[in-house]
Parts: sequence; structure tokens; C-alpha cells
Amino acid sequence: MVQNPNIQTPKRGPIYTVRGVYDTHRGYGITLAEINNAGVAPGFPEANFHESRFAPVPPLEEIDIAEAIEESVTV
Repeated sequence: MVQNPNIQTPKRGPIYTVRGVYDTHRGYGITLAEINNAGVAPGFPEANFHESRFAPVPPLEEIDIAEAIEESVTV
């Protein structure tokens, strides 16, 4: 598979905000608020990322809210 070098991709570590979820023939494709690839290939759907590429959200009681906010601000 040839990947377009202009496509922005998520990085390991930061917490991202889901902007959209698309039902595909192989699961769900996710677009992120922090990444916008809409203009990369005009006339085609925006590049999205398969659900399997993301860690599940831990239960709220396991999240250190202050640490999560600090991570999102430094991205």
C-alpha cells in the first residue's frame, strides 16, 4: 500500500478526540479532531484510521485527569 506523504497520522502516546466514526467493510474508521486530512485528496473521503490502531479508553477512575489534560495541552 502506497501512503500519501501529506496525510497526517496519529502518534503513539497523546490522547485524541474522536471527530467522526465511519462504518467500513472491515470495522470502523475514525477521524480525529486534532488531525484534519480533508484537503489531502479532494473528491475522495477523508483519510481515517482503523479502530484497531487505538487503545481502548480506560475506565474513568483509572485516568489521572490532570495528567491527561497536561498531555493534551503539550501535543
